[in-house]
Amino acid sequence: MCPVFKNPIHQHQFELDGYIVVPDFLLPQDIEHLTRNYYELKDISDVGVGFHSTSHSKNLAYKRAVNQSIQEIFMPKAHLLIHDYQPLVANYTVKEPGQASFFDFHLDWSMVNEREHTSLTIWTPLVDVNATNGNLWVLRGSHKLGYTLRGGPGLFLFASDEVNQPLAPKFEKVVMALRAGTAVIYDHRLFHGSPPNLSGERRLAINQTLCPAATQSWHYHQLSDSLLEVFEVDPDFYCRYDMGTRPSDVKSLGTLRIEPRFLGQEEVNGLIRGERVFEGEGKIPPFS
Repeated sequence: MCPVFKNPIHQHQFELDGYIVVPDFLLPQDIEHLTRNYYELKDISDVGVGFHSTSHSKNLAYKRAVNQSIQEIFMPKAHLLIHDYQPLVANYTVKEPGQASFFDFHLDWSMVNEREHTSLTIWTPLVDVNATNGNLWVLRGSHKLGYTLRGGPGLFLFASDEVNQPLAPKFEKVVMALRAGTAVIYDHRLFHGSPPNLSGERRLAINQTLCPAATQSWHYHQLSDSLLEVFEVDPDFYCRYDMGTRPSDVKSLGTLRIEPRFLGQEEVNGLIRGERVFEGEGKIPPFS
């Protein structure tokens, strides 16, 4: 795979840990602008509780407006750090106060063919974050876990048997206390999560996803426990997509039958807890 970062120190850290931290990625005026934008653009139907994201909205114009307003600020800054990458989608991620805002360790969707390419998220809080209001956790180095496939509906994960080793002794849990405007740029193969927001105040953060500019983005859709369909998608797909449905306006590349099966999210959670949960062989066949 080609280097992601222009700075060799950043690249080395990214390859080692699966993420880098960039202080002052956003200036104070950027934070103020993006915070104001969230409330001015706010979809009146967006009355989420717990954890929610602007990507969950059914309002396409709203999602496109959010996406554009974030990318206008994020992408010029990203291009200073990262080689030739294109934006996919940007959204606000919100933690309302309460236990329901807890988000356990998980992996984001696969957005490219990860045998050949690396896709990223730039995660940036718009307020100072700590253990009280829903900061970020990562499993350092867990991007080296092994090959996985992730996608919709919801947030499914299939992991081949090569990853079937207890993770807790292998990967260090890193708990990040971050100033507003700090960026965590992470590989989509990195396990991350977040504790509940118990502060009494809403926690706003931003996700900006990217992939190499010359790369075609893919979306994986789960048809059954052992069958996935793979779609070739454009960046606007991530705004247009109706969560939980089979994509209908993009090109299907075919299906993947997982035999005998892959590990699901709950089983991978067991691996994180230090359990060995599956005996068998998971294989990734060619498209059918």
